[in-house]
Amino acid sequence: MGKHDGSIINRGKNCWRVFVSGGFDKNRKRIRKSFTVHGSRQDAVKEQRKAQRELLNNGPTSSMRLKDWAKRWMEDMARSRALTTVHLYRRMLANRILPLLGDIRLDQLQPRDIARFKRQLDGDSNQRYKDQKISSHTQLKYFRLVSCMLQAAVYEGLLTVNPAEQVEPPRLERYRARFYESADVQQLWKALQKEPVMWQAITATVLLLGVRRGELVGLQWGDIDFNREEVHIRRAAYFVGGEKQGTKTPKTALSERTIPLPAPLKELLKHWRESQGGGDTDFICAGAPGGWMSVDTPTRWFADFITRHKLPPIGLHGLRHTAATLMIDAGLPIRAVSEHLGHSVAAYPLRPLFAHLL
Repeated sequence: MGKHDGSIINRGKNCWRVFVSGGFDKNRKRIRKSFTVHGSRQDAVKEQRKAQRELLNNGPTSSMRLKDWAKRWMEDMARSRALTTVHLYRRMLANRILPLLGDIRLDQLQPRDIARFKRQLDGDSNQRYKDQKISSHTQLKYFRLVSCMLQAAVYEGLLTVNPAEQVEPPRLERYRARFYESADVQQLWKALQKEPVMWQAITATVLLLGVRRGELVGLQWGDIDFNREEVHIRRAAYFVGGEKQGTKTPKTALSERTIPLPAPLKELLKHWRESQGGGDTDFICAGAPGGWMSVDTPTRWFADFITRHKLPPIGLHGLRHTAATLMIDAGLPIRAVSEHLGHSVAAYPLRPLFAHLL
């Protein structure tokens, strides 16, 4: 057996078996073609690239432009994807993909176009934070969306091969979650005492339970069992541009969970509930009378809170990472922490964890 190197296999001295992708048949099974090259490995690579270019250039002819295919593809996606996912895809298409690739005909789209798009992503800046490049994680999401859309065009017979497959995806940089150390938590807790009880309760819910923002805003008083000292995560709030805010099941099916209610949070929530006077809202994150607040409101308030009190910079989601750090520091196994955060279901004693911090 010769030495295998990707789609080029060494069959002996100066002999190589070269494979190229020929797209997919009607059953979506990949069609592969192979041939033998005599010479150096560089010769084999050269012939492989030449054969791949021929496949691209001699594939199906379609005058459809990428922006037209994207519209058709999104119509199909909208039937099987969550509303929030469809909204995200449309925003990504409108923001960067279609302005850069939309006018190119599908049958003329080449790997070099995808490579140029990738380079432009790498040099682009975050629209929200103009002085920051978009993250490698976001770049990869854009690249994968383009590749997925083009692969669907292959399945439809509009392309022979997916040109994005010929381009190396953006490389992910090591992710470093931002979180507070114990001293920072104590500083934050002290600053919270100067804020309205509603915001004390809302902030403490993220800090001590590690819930996601949508889970926080979707939390109702009926989800809090003060007698059993438990919090039930049953739904998450979401908002899609142009639509009314609604609720859905949490991020994954396993995210529906029951979390022990720490004593400091129990007292804060009871105080906040009493301040509402048993009001006419079911939601802990109360908005207008009888209503609930937008999912963006806690994020904006927390950013302002951090600035006003000159606390170390961190986003609201950073409190979720902080909750995980506090649990680990308190001796909980990683698996238990993961379960608590909604990666799977479990129950374990959490009540004493934060007594030494608050």
